[in-house]
Amino acid sequence: MNYATPEAKARMPGIHQAAQEAMGELRAARFVSFPDVGHVPHLEMPDRFKSELLAFLKS
Repeated sequence: MNYATPEAKARMPGIHQAAQEAMGELRAARFVSFPDVGHVPHLEMPDRFKSELLAFLKS
């Protein structure tokens, strides 16, 4: 279901753009993409998620 009007949607950044903008505000932020994964990467790609999370926590 899409609640945004076409006009509002045109003003909203895509998730990748929003993430890049947020990284500029967050110290030590990294952008990690999980192609073809939905809203639960920790369930859909648990090994990759764990690897990325541990690498971030160690940094």
